[in-house]
Amino acid sequence: MVVRDAADARDGAPDLKRVAATRLPGASVRVAISLADPLVVRDLLADAQQGGPPGSICVRLWTTGTPRTTKPDLLACVTAQPDGRTLRSTISQEVPGALPRTVGTATLERPSETSLALRIPAGLFGRARRVSFAAESTLAGCVRLSCVDLAPDDGATRTLRLR
Repeated sequence: MVVRDAADARDGAPDLKRVAATRLPGASVRVAISLADPLVVRDLLADAQQGGPPGSICVRLWTTGTPRTTKPDLLACVTAQPDGRTLRSTISQEVPGALPRTVGTATLERPSETSLALRIPAGLFGRARRVSFAAESTLAGCVRLSCVDLAPDDGATRTLRLR
């Protein structure tokens, strides 16, 4: 399943260009993300003087919930290590009334300066027959909605059959 996104990032968020999700043997999922410009790892770190949240590139995944009406079941994100030279991946799960909890990591690949891929383990999908997904990128240090790029736009999702 492929999502193409226009050059529409505002306020400096990494501009998502294409997101493709593929089912792999054993029901694990590979999500490939292409950006309009090269990703500079240190740009995902928030400025020490300004503060704010780190920048990230995330894939929101729904296996049981309904997109647009519920929070994603899983959130697979790529952020910068504190050294600003390497990337890391985490997979979190929303917990009602609490902070999200980390439930694993995705295998992270960096095929080029403008792309990355996450391999999400099948065990995190349980017995789900399909997964709906959307990607988002955020600008480091910014808390405004205009600092986020979505693919697909307008909160839409795409669905990948797992079984």
